[in-house]
Amino acid sequence: MSSMYRIILLTDSAEVESRLDALLCERLRGRYLLKVLPGPADAIPLVNGRAPDVVIVSMPERAEKFAICLQGARDFAGGIPVLAAISAEDEALELRALQCGEHDFLVMPELTSRALVRVIRNAVERSKVEAKLAREEEMLGSLLAKLPDRIYFKDLESRFVRINNAQAMLFGLRDPSEAIGRTELLVDEMRALLRERSMRWQASLQ
Repeated sequence: MSSMYRIILLTDSAEVESRLDALLCERLRGRYLLKVLPGPADAIPLVNGRAPDVVIVSMPERAEKFAICLQGARDFAGGIPVLAAISAEDEALELRALQCGEHDFLVMPELTSRALVRVIRNAVERSKVEAKLAREEEMLGSLLAKLPDRIYFKDLESRFVRINNAQAMLFGLRDPSEAIGRTELLVDEMRALLRERSMRWQASLQ
């Protein structure tokens, strides 16, 4: 592994800072840069002139502050992956962190250098894939919106999952999203024709 990781750690605990720094040093040696902040700032700082790859936030032990801390870290990080460091194994808190949008969590007492670096690497790579998919989705949406051809996508239950503006106009809809999940949008003749075509296409995939 030759990547240089730029990491921001949000903590006011010298113990957490020392432990994570030691684990990173053990595994990455000189291939990481760590900037420690006591909490979220107005804007995320650069690490040696570049945006950080990941933000690690040390979570409070009091459960009532958990959600507030997570939201503050996510707002601070923007689209940068956030990892939640917790002081003890707690399945409920771990699940809550993932549901709140964290990329992963770190259980400090059982954390090893290998596990720490693996979680950081996976979070960074997953973030890259998510960003690529978001760009492709944006390009597809722009293309569908501008094409004069009528285009739609349906699931195996013949429900619309996506239609473009031209198709929405044919249905008399103000917004393409109004068609999502519906099947009863066409006059009988057109519906029968499109259902037949859809069934033939689905059969060809089996």
